[in-house]
Amino acid sequence: MFIENFELFSFGEQVSMYHQKAMAQLLREMDKAEADGLNILIVGSVSDPRLIGTATMKSAKFTSMGISSPAFNESERYQVIKKVLQNSKIKIAGSKEAQENTIEFAAKISNCFPFMSLKGLVYKANSVAEERGHSKLTKADFTEAYLQLTTGRPSTAHNNPHEQKIVASHECGHATNLEVMNNLAKTLGKPWHIPTKVNFITLDPRGMYGGAVYPGRDKNREQSFESLFASIVLGFGGNSAEHRFYGMNGSMGITCDMEQNRNLAEFMVKSAGMGAKVGKMSIADDEVVSDDLRKMIESDERVILNNAKIVSDYITEVYSDFNEQFTKQYSPKVGSGECLIDGDLFREELNKWKKSQTPEKQEEIKECDIAIQKVMEATKKGIAVRRDGDD
Repeated sequence: MFIENFELFSFGEQVSMYHQKAMAQLLREMDKAEADGLNILIVGSVSDPRLIGTATMKSAKFTSMGISSPAFNESERYQVIKKVLQNSKIKIAGSKEAQENTIEFAAKISNCFPFMSLKGLVYKANSVAEERGHSKLTKADFTEAYLQLTTGRPSTAHNNPHEQKIVASHECGHATNLEVMNNLAKTLGKPWHIPTKVNFITLDPRGMYGGAVYPGRDKNREQSFESLFASIVLGFGGNSAEHRFYGMNGSMGITCDMEQNRNLAEFMVKSAGMGAKVGKMSIADDEVVSDDLRKMIESDERVILNNAKIVSDYITEVYSDFNEQFTKQYSPKVGSGECLIDGDLFREELNKWKKSQTPEKQEEIKECDIAIQKVMEATKKGIAVRRDGDD
């Protein structure tokens, strides 16, 4: 017996009366089969195995259950994409090593994609390649395919030059912050603290976004204080750039960034035991708490957000010349429909800029890294830091 979207079928009480009755009927048929000495083999497709009902998982009726989905397994996504390419006779550009890197990249960015969506990604990438006159797929084709599937085609509506500059500078602020925090964790030799890295940057308006930085895991699944703090620093990057270069004290462009930062800070304090005052306790969103505890929660969250903003502003200041260089190079391409910057290319340009700096600037960069470490330690202790000159 084959059941499509088994997770919905088994989670029937939460989906519809139809699914609930269908599962009940299946269990009755299994009872009859068991009485007759028969076995029923059930095979099903699943988009999200996390939604399989606990009753089904624990049921004695399903004596042997194996669950596998490429949606949450990068190596399986790699195998699926590679097989679809082979079966469809779609070619990848470059050497064998470059081809493997492209498939690995596609598997990395397609997190949460079930089997059919992975097939769709390959076919969409092939369509993008044909539109661009490519006979073989590239990483850029997969990136564009991913963006079209998740956010839609880029808008090529006219943007004013100052808007183009703000978009480029904003996204550079995000990306620079993340790479600085990522590199710092690696320099300290603590791989469990390594945050995400830049997978790619899009500077073309899509859906409700003017541009975006897409991060991805960098060989670390742990969510330590340092890695989560880095994610909040990443979130403040756009605001720091807008404020430093354009005197903007907030904008519509940072709405989602601020929401994500607040949610992360709340998670750190209420769920991950990272609040200095709240300590190691878990607090549900709908839990009624005392006024004292509520004040401690808010205090811990504010310290995390305040200090992450301080770090973001400092990085933006130290790397301001790089931001201006990036903005000058890429802002004319904003809204062109083809303004994608690969993460490896961004890191290459950032490292090239760092190496070209004077000894004095190199020392300033080192001092920035040291200051970031001190701010993180202060944050763990619940100390809100200030920079010289702040009101």
